[in-house]
Amino acid sequence: PTITAGSVSQLPDGSVQFAYNAPGAGQMTVLGSTNLTSWQVIQTLPLTNDSGIVTNSTPAGILNQYYRLRVP
Repeated sequence: PTITAGSVSQLPDGSVQFAYNAPGAGQMTVLGSTNLTSWQVIQTLPLTNDSGIVTNSTPAGILNQYYRLRVP
């Protein structure tokens, strides 16, 4: 799975949104981390035509959020 280049944006409410692509997968899990050591599941999402969009409401005070995409 990949994050679609150029799709990452910060919305007016502070949320982060990006498009993803995972050919051949029925669903994908998005994990987040602030330190690249501990990862937490943010959402498990279905794919439509191998792609979709995720929106993450980042808690206030978090300056950096890293993402990992996983297919089952």
